[in-house]
Amino acid sequence: MLCEKCNTSIPDTPLSASFSSSSSLQNLLRAQNSLALFCTSEIRDIIAGLDVDADRIRWELISLTNKLKRLEIQQEKYKSLLAPIRRLPSEVLNLIFTHFSCDPDMQNNISESFGITLPGCSLMAVCSRWRNIVLSCTALWRKIQLNTFLCDDTEEAVDDLARLAAPVKWCLDHAGGTGPLDISFQGNMVQFPSRSSCVFYSLSFPSFAALKNCALKSLKSLEFYIDQDQGRTEFDIFCNAPQLTRLTLFTLPTVERKETFPWGQIKTLELSFIDPNYELFRALAFCPSLETLSYVFSYIYDESRFSEIPPQTSETIRSLSVVFEDGHCAPQTFSSLMDAAHFPALQEMSIYYEELQVLARDTLWSHDKFISLLLRSGCSLTTLEMENIVICNDDLVSLLVTTPELCRFNFYEKTYGENEKEGICI
Repeated sequence: MLCEKCNTSIPDTPLSASFSSSSSLQNLLRAQNSLALFCTSEIRDIIAGLDVDADRIRWELISLTNKLKRLEIQQEKYKSLLAPIRRLPSEVLNLIFTHFSCDPDMQNNISESFGITLPGCSLMAVCSRWRNIVLSCTALWRKIQLNTFLCDDTEEAVDDLARLAAPVKWCLDHAGGTGPLDISFQGNMVQFPSRSSCVFYSLSFPSFAALKNCALKSLKSLEFYIDQDQGRTEFDIFCNAPQLTRLTLFTLPTVERKETFPWGQIKTLELSFIDPNYELFRALAFCPSLETLSYVFSYIYDESRFSEIPPQTSETIRSLSVVFEDGHCAPQTFSSLMDAAHFPALQEMSIYYEELQVLARDTLWSHDKFISLLLRSGCSLTTLEMENIVICNDDLVSLLVTTPELCRFNFYEKTYGENEKEGICI
């Protein structure tokens, strides 16, 4: 049929019917004549219908993709049920968590400045079973590091300090009533300006005052530090501690408090020297029953303070450790300590130089002073450990000759600029 106006051929059947097959559409695309205007509306309807079909298929594809992801996630969850750790009895998991708590870095850190970190809470987030086991594992909550360094005296700062009570109470509530607690407390008395005058703010802990009338029956280890310029200490609250045997001192307590402290119980003593605290050497004289002694030197910038160390003598010490940290210690400190030391019962000794450059380590070791200590003390070393010490072959042979009863000898020397350690072990 022809159009009366333009003589264009018009299909006898509707356009939609003629477009019912892909071949009809292809023929139309290849037609030499232009498309009639009345056909465009019907073609638009066909395109719109194709868009609807495409959207429907697209959403079906998205739905199937999401369903596939959910199935994969569910599959992984079910696979986790086959993990060997799920077959471990609760008692074994409790033992694993107990060993996990022995790591020095796994203590509960509670501080208003650096936040709150409770390693046990991370384990609790794994699953409900782990949560129940962690809550019953008292060892995870017994090590507490409490830092209360207040930077100002505002009401907001005091409120921040008060918020520490909740995590401390949580740890104490889950630590059990029979096991020993390992609590490290650091506080301060800060001086800060307030207009034209200075305000002194001293943290007050009423519970500490109550401890003076109580027996700390489970206290076994104490780490004590106080800035001598910040007033009186509370060292006397630890006097009634019948099981206290391990003591770490960063500063020496005041004289009037040393008489009442149970020094005779201390078996392990660590003296940590942070410049300046020369008086700390006197602590050895207060401990008549020591078995293990450690000297830790850190950040020593003025070595002249250690030129004349008071006599370091003990008839009971069997294990001695000397540690130099951060490369600030020069030879005079080690030499002076060797001259002042006298330990007839000494059996085990370790000397560590940490993070020292080669040029520094070349001058730190004083072989003659060390040999003099062994001969003067008349001790019989059975164990000797040395790390990062530069020693020549002749001195090493002389050292072995001087210690005929040596059963274990570890010698490690780390090459500067490399991570690997090389050494010998006998």
